[in-house]
Amino acid sequence: MAEMMKEVVISYPAELSVEERSLLSVAYKNIIGNRRASFRILSSIQQKREQENLSPMLRQMMKGYISKINNESINICNDIIYLLDCFLIPHTFVQENKIFYLKMKSDYYRYLSEFAEGKDRKEQNEKSISTMKEALNDLAPTSPMFLSLSLSYSVFSYEILNQRQQAITIARRAFDSALEQIDNLDEDNYREVTLLMQLLRDNLTLWEADEQ
Repeated sequence: MAEMMKEVVISYPAELSVEERSLLSVAYKNIIGNRRASFRILSSIQQKREQENLSPMLRQMMKGYISKINNESINICNDIIYLLDCFLIPHTFVQENKIFYLKMKSDYYRYLSEFAEGKDRKEQNEKSISTMKEALNDLAPTSPMFLSLSLSYSVFSYEILNQRQQAITIARRAFDSALEQIDNLDEDNYREVTLLMQLLRDNLTLWEADEQ
């Protein structure tokens, strides 16, 4: 599916429909999701087995398989980022699509950081944050996408970057901004917006308690 959608994007550089956009997103999410899960499980097993008397052959097999998953995952992430940068974002004129693609791009930079180390990991994290900020700039405080991005950004800051105060600031600003305008919400977005606000508030309650 991913290869087919890649061919569509490259061969017909034009605005994708919502259905085509969703197919592309799901196709890449499926192939990267399986590899991320495998990478985490195998890396955990490898760490636990380091102290055990495993045969050199078994150690080499495990190391080789982890390396294979790592390389495949990096190629997948770079593949979709290339499509986003060179075809999808330049050819989109619908604001919703642009934000959708920027969020995808930020996500895949974040995935790249999972397979990187040291300076490279820091660089991928910075790219993810920069792209997320670009998407946030174009959204209203009560937009479901704004709240979803703010939620992702705050969790990323708290759990991955270990920047806890920054995470609290991001989540608090998003929650308070949406709360100020909640009376102006239309019925179509009310349920989704209030659910996202609840998730932000739950995180704030937990994080602020930990900081005390």
